[in-house]
Amino acid sequence: CKLQLLKKHNMGEILSGDRKVVSAYEVKFKQDMPLQKLCKLQLSVDDVQKFQRAVDEEYFFEMFLDDLPTWGYIGDSPTAQE
Repeated sequence: CKLQLLKKHNMGEILSGDRKVVSAYEVKFKQDMPLQKLCKLQLSVDDVQKFQRAVDEEYFFEMFLDDLPTWGYIGDSPTAQE
């Protein structure tokens, strides 16, 4: 599950936590795609706790498709405030 860096990051991206990588997903416009599994990981207890924190604190990801940004939440927590 290794990701390849897209480019060298500038100081602003580093300080804000941005890490641009090339996705292993193949995206085709106007074409339905089946579920794709990129890899299988065995998570440690610490990894699970970090993931749960990201869900609880409403972390999100940002993706660029043809230089257009799109965002989504890491997960959905039933305890999240609305």
